[in-house]
Amino acid sequence: QLGEYVVRNRAERLLRESEERSRLLIEGVKEYAIVMLGPHGRVATWNQGATRINGYAAEEIVGQHFARFHTVEDRQQKGPEALLATARERGTVEDEGWRVRKDGSRFWAHVGITVLYGADGALRGFAKVTRDMTERKQVEALEEAGRQTRQFLAMLGHELRNPLAPIRNAVGVMRMREIADPQIKYCRDLIERQVTLLARLVDDLLDASRITTGMIDL
Repeated sequence: QLGEYVVRNRAERLLRESEERSRLLIEGVKEYAIVMLGPHGRVATWNQGATRINGYAAEEIVGQHFARFHTVEDRQQKGPEALLATARERGTVEDEGWRVRKDGSRFWAHVGITVLYGADGALRGFAKVTRDMTERKQVEALEEAGRQTRQFLAMLGHELRNPLAPIRNAVGVMRMREIADPQIKYCRDLIERQVTLLARLVDDLLDASRITTGMIDL
């Protein structure tokens, strides 16, 4: 009996130490919001990363439903409930979208939710990990804006080239005729010089669009 007591006591002590190390590890993580949710989606644990990303202190948010982090539009569409339902069905679910901080500002979040079951098979809750991806989202938005700008410039170059051809032809026809009026001759030469300049600018614009779209390698 003494031997069994010693073994059981040592096992319990090792388990407590393991749980303490896990708790310290999770609480110390600052890059990720690691949160334990109850079976109905209420916050049960809160780490430093969750405070940094969401803005709430643990005592402000523990016991509250995690839907508080979702936008009004998402809550109206039952988005939080749908995530938990999918997690129960599949075991885990990932989602990206806008979330709301304590101060009302929004951030783009990547969220993973994993369902947790006890040894008896009963639902114990969910593990929720959130990462702030706002900077990546901003970079993607800038890249998309750049892509749209390049497409617009390419289209603009082609559209500008079309009216230049008939103007050039008209100037060529005017050169085939002798013009006595010096003012009209000056206007013809002016149009020809400006059309040549515009044609060069359009060619440069088209070359730039070909380079940025990868049609030409430098």
